[in-house]
Amino acid sequence: MAILSVRSIGATTWIALPDSSELELGSMDLDSEDGTGRDALGNLFRDRVAVKTKITATWGALNQTQLNTIINAVTDVFFQLSYPDGSSRKTITVYVGDRVRNVKRYYTDTSMLFQGFSLSFIEQ
Repeated sequence: MAILSVRSIGATTWIALPDSSELELGSMDLDSEDGTGRDALGNLFRDRVAVKTKITATWGALNQTQLNTIINAVTDVFFQLSYPDGSSRKTITVYVGDRVRNVKRYYTDTSMLFQGFSLSFIEQ
């Protein structure tokens, strides 16, 4: 089973992404704009409205075909992501953040090797 799989909302078929070399699982708090700030003494007050998951995946060496597989799989505004979380798998609806490509070597004008491609999946 692939480490990460994605599918379009409402689709039944999962697309297995090439296995990443690193996977960073994080959580982030989202606060309301009106209920969060500092009082006259400088003490923070906050109205947390949600806790969301952020997953950053990094791949080692990828050829153009492998890179295209990943990029084409995450083009929807929102999609589902299946990922390992401890001893089980979770599925969440996400969007993709920045996609960073590092070109390692040019073979020809149209053929490159990428090293350290990364992207972030952020829960909706």
